Amino acid sequence: MSNITIHQNNKTISVSFTTFSDGSETCHLVGCTLDPRNTVWVNIDHEDSTRDLIRIGLVKDALSREKYQFVSLNLGYMLQARADRVFGGGMPIPVKVFSDIINSYNFDEVIIRDPHSDVSSALLNNVTVIHQQELLGNHIRQIKQKMPVITLCAPDLGATKKIFDSVQMLGHETYIQAVKIRDVKTGNIIKCEIIDTEAIGGDVLIVDDISDGGASFKFLAQKLKEKGAERVGLFVTHAIFSKGLEILEKDIDFIFCNDIIGTYINREDVRKFNER
Repeated sequence: MSNITIHQNNKTISVSFTTFSDGSETCHLVGCTLDPRNTVWVNIDHEDSTRDLIRIGLVKDALSREKYQFVSLNLGYMLQARADRVFGGGMPIPVKVFSDIINSYNFDEVIIRDPHSDVSSALLNNVTVIHQQELLGNHIRQIKQKMPVITLCAPDLGATKKIFDSVQMLGHETYIQAVKIRDVKTGNIIKCEIIDTEAIGGDVLIVDDISDGGASFKFLAQKLKEKGAERVGLFVTHAIFSKGLEILEKDIDFIFCNDIIGTYINREDVRKFNER
């Protein structure tokens, strides 16, 4: 099954990929009967960042040859978004390389959801950003079924700007600010600290853009419960969970996510986690 689909109004067509013996690929738009005068959306479920980048280009070229006049790429998760600077001598800025390639495909619109930093949106042409507070708002009914009254928590200083918008969207007056403490030699997060403990009590919802391994959220949940939180939930826009959900099951009570990146977990895994 392809991880790329094409949509127009209520119609969906699939994309078939053929892999040759040398590892290269081509694609075929299966049963493509869409109206070239109306907008078409290219949606992708990310699996392999490097391969996906080539596949996006193949699909865009095929659509261009069919004379589609407005093509929107629903990229969602911004690949390489966390690699938004030079990390050392002789190294690139991966998000710029990725953005340059996407820009070369000449999409009429590129939609990204809750990018890791403003660097992504600055580098992409014709970009539309769906911000974190809107995505959280889309899930708030589901969240409140599990946690009716919540206080939001920003897990690090980088999340502070976004948490302000989410707090205002929900009509709240306070939030909890945490900071991550890293080992300067390895870069690994070794613990989390909470700046102000006065707001802690009842249920707390940690809100962030990406969860990879999940260890920092585990540490933060432990600290929140030590300081008085009864239950701790986690909302992330982009869920990777490269170490699975087991690492979180003792400390995080509920997990909510907008999309799932890669193949480490799936929606059923999250549902089972929340129904323990």
